[in-house]
Amino acid sequence: MDNSNDNKPNENNAENSTSQNSTMKIEELGDIKKQVEKISEQMHKNSESADFILKSLKDIESGLKDNYSDLKKDIIDDNITKIKEILVDGKYIKMTEHVDMIQESTAKMKEDYKEIQIHLDAITETLSILQETNEHIKGIKDGITDISHDFQSKIDEIDESLKQGNDKMEKAITEQAKAFEKALTDNRDFFEKAMENMNKTFESIKDIAEQTEKIYSYEQELSGIRGKEFALMQSKQLNEKGLVLFYRGVFSAALDNFNKALELDPQSAEIHNNMGYAYLKKKEYDKAEELFKKAIDIFPDFSEAFNNLGLLYMDNNNYELAIENIQKAVSLFPDFADAYYNLGNAFQSSDRIDDAIDNWSKAIEINPFHEEAKEKIKLFKKGDVNV
Repeated sequence: MDNSNDNKPNENNAENSTSQNSTMKIEELGDIKKQVEKISEQMHKNSESADFILKSLKDIESGLKDNYSDLKKDIIDDNITKIKEILVDGKYIKMTEHVDMIQESTAKMKEDYKEIQIHLDAITETLSILQETNEHIKGIKDGITDISHDFQSKIDEIDESLKQGNDKMEKAITEQAKAFEKALTDNRDFFEKAMENMNKTFESIKDIAEQTEKIYSYEQELSGIRGKEFALMQSKQLNEKGLVLFYRGVFSAALDNFNKALELDPQSAEIHNNMGYAYLKKKEYDKAEELFKKAIDIFPDFSEAFNNLGLLYMDNNNYELAIENIQKAVSLFPDFADAYYNLGNAFQSSDRIDDAIDNWSKAIEINPFHEEAKEKIKLFKKGDVNV
């Protein structure tokens, strides 16, 4: 098509055709301008998003490193130091095996922290890649901006030229549009790869957050174990102190220590039994019976508690229950010499002398130095004494 100024004035059809084509191209250019403006605006937004993501990742990396340092000091280093100080004090040597268990658990925590450090290193490497990616994005953005400005300028020129019937400008705008489209196509793969890397980074951060939460939970569990073990240690010491006072005959002071020990270890069958025996010596039978039965509830095979309960019933002249409970004691612990001796006494009180002598003899068989049982047999040989 020829729209030059050399056309003859009388060629009206050709002139009308040129005018219609120019109008159509102007309308098409308007649509193209809108598309270019939209693409340019989107590219600016993409660049701003990339800047925001990069900054957020740097903040996360810094926060994780700070938390890792604080947790390592608070959870591992300080706890190990405190435990060693307690051991050096010399008061809790019996708890060495518990401390070993805690140190083993702490060593595992150190390994978990090494995994966190690996994740932190991965984030640092990813941040470096994202930094380069972001610079590339900015370069592309600037390039697209320049192309967009140039394109806008060309469109304006073509718009004016089309009105004047300039076919050369139409060809130029077509080529420019193709160049713009090609630039976008060439960089599409790059943008897709950048987004893929970002998604992987977010997944790594999620994993690190889960690992951190597990470590917090583990530290709380370890703290609970450490506190419980320390309480059990104190309870054992108070119980032993109570026993010393008990054998000295200072029953009230012994009970004070047993009570304190029980507060620290409420499920100790041994402490319940020791308290019951102290109350038995004080002849507070109701309290003693309650404590012996509680000890048996906690530990159903507690032969000593059954033996002590039998002694309580003997003090109250209930020989049938005394025999029943002491027999339970020797069935649970067949080598319980004192229980056989007590059972012999219960049979004696029930006028069953033969059974009494049999059980005293069993006590001597188990313990040849059981002098009390020997004295009983001397006094109650079959047929020698009428009871």
